[in-house]
Amino acid sequence: MTKKKKGSKKGKNLPVHLLEKKIIDLFSKQVTSRFDAKGIIGKLRITNSRDSVQHTLDQLVKKGKIEEASRGKYKWNKAAKMAKTNTRSDAKIATGRVDATRSGAAYIISEDLDNDIFVPAHKLMGALNGDTVEVSWYLARKDKLEGQVVQITERKSENFIGTLSLSDKFAFVIPDNQSMQTDIFVALKNLPKGAEDGAKVVVNIIKWATDNKNNPEGKVTTYFGTEGGNDIEMKSILIQKGFNLTFPPEVLKENAAIDTEVKQSEINKRRDMREITTFTIDPASAKDFDDALSLELLENGNYEIGIHIADVGHYVVPGSELDKEAAKRTTSVYLVDRVLPMLPEKLSNGVCSLRPEEEKLTFSAVFEMDKQGTVLNEWFGKTAIYSDRRFTYEEAQERLETGEGDYAQELQLINGLAHKLRAQRFKKGAINFESPEVRFKLDEKGVPLEVYLKSRKDAHMLVEDFMLLANKRVGALIHGLHEKTGIQWPMVYRIHDEPDMDRVQSFADFAAQMGYKMKVEAPEQVKKAYSKMLKEAEGKPEADILQQLAIRTMSKAVYSSDNIGHYGLGFETYSHFTSPIRRYADVLGHRILFDYLSDTNKRMDVKKLEELCKHISRKERDAMEAERESVKYKQAEFLEAHVGENFEGSISGIADHGIYVSIKANFCEGMIRYERMFDDFTVGENKFQIKSPSITYRMGDSVWVRVLGANKYKKQIDLELLDPEDEENRPPVRAEVKELTFAEQEEMNRAQEAAYLATKKAEKDAKEAPIAKKETTEVAKEEAPEVIKEATSEVSDEIEAAPEPIKKPRSEKKKVKVVQEPKKGKKDVSSKYNAKNAPYEALLPAVKKIFNKSDVKHIAIQKKAKWQFEITPSAPVPESVLLLRFNPEASLNKGYRGQKLISKHPFKPEGSTRVFFKTYFPYEKVSEGYLSPLRSLDDKQLSAHDIELGLPIFEDFIKLLNPKQVVSFSAPMIATLQKYKYLTDIEEEEVTDKGRTIISSRAILTIGELKIPIFFVPRPSSRLLKELKSLAWDWAFGISTNTSTPIETDLDTDDNDDDFDQE
Repeated sequence: MTKKKKGSKKGKNLPVHLLEKKIIDLFSKQVTSRFDAKGIIGKLRITNSRDSVQHTLDQLVKKGKIEEASRGKYKWNKAAKMAKTNTRSDAKIATGRVDATRSGAAYIISEDLDNDIFVPAHKLMGALNGDTVEVSWYLARKDKLEGQVVQITERKSENFIGTLSLSDKFAFVIPDNQSMQTDIFVALKNLPKGAEDGAKVVVNIIKWATDNKNNPEGKVTTYFGTEGGNDIEMKSILIQKGFNLTFPPEVLKENAAIDTEVKQSEINKRRDMREITTFTIDPASAKDFDDALSLELLENGNYEIGIHIADVGHYVVPGSELDKEAAKRTTSVYLVDRVLPMLPEKLSNGVCSLRPEEEKLTFSAVFEMDKQGTVLNEWFGKTAIYSDRRFTYEEAQERLETGEGDYAQELQLINGLAHKLRAQRFKKGAINFESPEVRFKLDEKGVPLEVYLKSRKDAHMLVEDFMLLANKRVGALIHGLHEKTGIQWPMVYRIHDEPDMDRVQSFADFAAQMGYKMKVEAPEQVKKAYSKMLKEAEGKPEADILQQLAIRTMSKAVYSSDNIGHYGLGFETYSHFTSPIRRYADVLGHRILFDYLSDTNKRMDVKKLEELCKHISRKERDAMEAERESVKYKQAEFLEAHVGENFEGSISGIADHGIYVSIKANFCEGMIRYERMFDDFTVGENKFQIKSPSITYRMGDSVWVRVLGANKYKKQIDLELLDPEDEENRPPVRAEVKELTFAEQEEMNRAQEAAYLATKKAEKDAKEAPIAKKETTEVAKEEAPEVIKEATSEVSDEIEAAPEPIKKPRSEKKKVKVVQEPKKGKKDVSSKYNAKNAPYEALLPAVKKIFNKSDVKHIAIQKKAKWQFEITPSAPVPESVLLLRFNPEASLNKGYRGQKLISKHPFKPEGSTRVFFKTYFPYEKVSEGYLSPLRSLDDKQLSAHDIELGLPIFEDFIKLLNPKQVVSFSAPMIATLQKYKYLTDIEEEEVTDKGRTIISSRAILTIGELKIPIFFVPRPSSRLLKELKSLAWDWAFGISTNTSTPIETDLDTDDNDDDFDQE
């Protein structure tokens, strides 16, 4: 046994492209030397296997970079060295991606070359930013590579948003995308009828120009009209980043045919875990529930933790249209106010989403853990689950903090295990970067009203910790198969390389100036040094800027089939397994793992998998840029109302042309050019400070600024640096951005629904413009389907095919729970709901007086009937959805006493009514109420006098309940409310199907200062055709023409399992 030499440093496992570059550098600098695979490993001090190095050497021989000198030994190919001096007459061909500049020229980024290739604008052959091209290159002056595009192999996008320029015989679309250097020609036949000059449109390219003299030809697929707005700008961001707004017809057709029923025959093939306590924890606005957690106490005293992930692969099979589209998109995109899903909503929000009280098919990682959080055993496989509860992060956090509420003890137990997993991770070298996220509160038109902070608490982190565990163990399982079986199993790994040590050293020098000395001579020291620094700076003014700058020294996490580990998390192997609804990398991971578990010996082709990994990484970057663009848009829009005002900010970036400042009161970031500063400033060394004769500012320093301008369309904020010596420049005292309390977050969640309804009304008004419905449909009849039509058909299909919640099957197997609950079998009549009925019961004496004055009392006496009054048959739940009935119904031969007490049980809809509320209000509580509290055989027995007597009670009831929304199945309800002037903004729609017509209505119910959306729709149990009812419901709730999601400022953007996706 030999001792390890003191000071020896462990090498690292290089990815393929970096390994190739290092080997080329080694040979080119030692042209007379000969190396074999083993010698290269020692020379470069790397941990790559000899096989992987040998494979790279073979590839370099094929490329002509090196040549075999003797058996197993290689030397530099002198011809390759001469190739670097090639001229225009000896050009080479390379493939790369276009990185366009503002001047119109571009650089081609090729992985085959160390340097980028410059291509002048006139030699791009119409290639645009992000396109993949073949380029002929040569060595120009000063040893710079220059060339011209010879072929465009792949377009990043074929859809562009722009402004229509209309003439008598033709039209052009002027693209908003600045990288599109030419306008798009559109023949009049490819325009919707009635199109106006200056309108915003989406155009699909039907013929690309092959030179720089002609324009590409296009066809308008979506017409937005001449008025701009938030919706158009958000869609524009998505289109410019290469994302299609809708799914192709063939995808929608395949999506509609998916069988949503979970069959017992399929459950029999899986591990049945439906009897285990299971729940989900997600943002309040989330609908795509990727993951669920289960907990079971084992007989040996250990815990079995199940991490259950939606089994997307069961529905999205390789080679299908759904799979092709998911592989093209690769990710869901999360903007400030909407989500563009990777999969159609029938899958993402329906059959795959792990919704509560529904049986679901899952792919699970199950771990046996002791009380110290040590994993003792693990199991992976297909399962069937039943989620008992859907928690929002706020609800889960409240139970963790108070210990009260359903499943509180289970949550606290899982949280304890999560804390132990977290401590183990940090002990092994993970870096803990923590920063609150900025969110916007939007009005019904999407205009930002406020900015608030959303920080991660235990409820967020416990989910993160178990997702990290599953991702880590899946990656380790597949990676370990090579040693176990001798067979290489290709896998999609999430890799994170070591940081750039030059950047790290520059940052360390800056941190030292602020009093934080770090020893960072090697990558192994960086994690420990950063963690120590962040802990020391916690709670201090400089903490934020130190963390931001530390993150900027980190590499970018990407996907690869070549595992080099995850530096930031401290994992030797790491994959993505836990979010297949919104990440295609996870879908691939599921397939690879299932192929191994099925003993099929089926493996993916390494080369194809690596190409997919590169594509997924590129699209992930596009999605992140789209998200940033939407944030910048909202920041500029927010500051439009504050132009000319002074603020206090902190320096967040320094560049050659100016500095960036983040305003403390709202976290909006703007640019200050050097000519807009109160003194002559110059950039200091390493761009960590600026200096003038009078003052020096460092990164993170506080400054006073004035907002000179804000352009949301350019996503720019212009600021001026103010002299701190002039008291007139002092900004007014403003409250800094605060984190929302639990109550405030709940209020925000409720406001989102109301904002969504208002948005739908605004969209409907826009659609009713002369061109909105009819003319765009004309375009749909041609080759390119009209965007809105596609989205409509998709949503309609989803509503029709949406599965009803499946009741949990009874089983002889007892459900093992950590916390004892009432035994199943005999119905438990006690209510867990803490009903607060006293304010409502206080109304009953007044109701009794009304009954004694009513006409219906005399009718009851004449009929010798015993019916009196009732204000609600179940416990009212504040801020719920109210099912408003006209009045309590009676039977002729049955007696009803006047209500003295209100039930403590909340309303539980049954039958078709239950399905209705589960479909349209899936996560809302429902209460019951009446317009009139007087009981009768039907509403026609109530006189106008009786109705007027009950109106004060109705108003008091509504004020106490404060419902989010109101739904009524009563035919005379709308006329009565309208008569007594309770309704405003009334909308009606005739819905026709197969010769039958019904009217669906919606309005705003106004009671005092309350303004509540109210819907008048067909009763679910009515004998009308199902299709007709669905059309009426869809219209009322704004679903039929919806192409985007409700207003959401707290979107499910990630399960926070990777903190190194920032620059």
